[in-house]
Amino acid sequence: MAKVIGPLHSDHVKGSMSGMQFSEYRGMAVCKRKLRPVLRMRTVQPTNRAILSWLARSWGGELPENRALWDNWAATHPIPNGFGGTFQLDGNQAYNMLNHTAVRLGGEVAKKSAPPSANLTKVVDTLSAVPAPTSVALSWTVFGTGLAADYCEVRIAGPFSSIGRRAIYSRLKYLADVAGNIATYTALGLQANTSYWFAVRYVGVDGQRSTWQFIQVQL
Repeated sequence: MAKVIGPLHSDHVKGSMSGMQFSEYRGMAVCKRKLRPVLRMRTVQPTNRAILSWLARSWGGELPENRALWDNWAATHPIPNGFGGTFQLDGNQAYNMLNHTAVRLGGEVAKKSAPPSANLTKVVDTLSAVPAPTSVALSWTVFGTGLAADYCEVRIAGPFSSIGRRAIYSRLKYLADVAGNIATYTALGLQANTSYWFAVRYVGVDGQRSTWQFIQVQL
């Protein structure tokens, strides 16, 4: 990222041109290459795009009263912003957020036209792991009674050569999900003499999610 003095002979410029993006960062004009999504040879990104595009079309077909319900739900459910504060979604964003999770784990039939009538009360409480040379047996407990219709989602980051690795949140990727009333999962085919991070959360059938519980494991 470069500091730009008088970009394009102007006092102020924002936008993109010829593959370059002009913006402002901490009061300074900056210019950087415009990011373009890449076509990765994996299923995660295309699957997420397919779900979101399908939900975008589905939103337009929902009944007006249901869209109003989503607006009301969003207004009363601010989302943490990662800096100790919150930000406010609109109804469409709330619809996409919950339904994307529900459809990703439960398929097309899991889409909900109306928002949840009650907040998720279940949460993963404790998470433990028993390592083997190339596998890890995870087990956890849930506050409340887990339901077979819900999910416990498992994610993984690694392998890492250093046990000191901490910056892993952006590297977590989906590993598996089990029914909400199941509290175990065994990750197979791992690399010996490395370390991994695992995360587990409870997900309601309506797409509501609990916070993650993390654990680090060294093989």
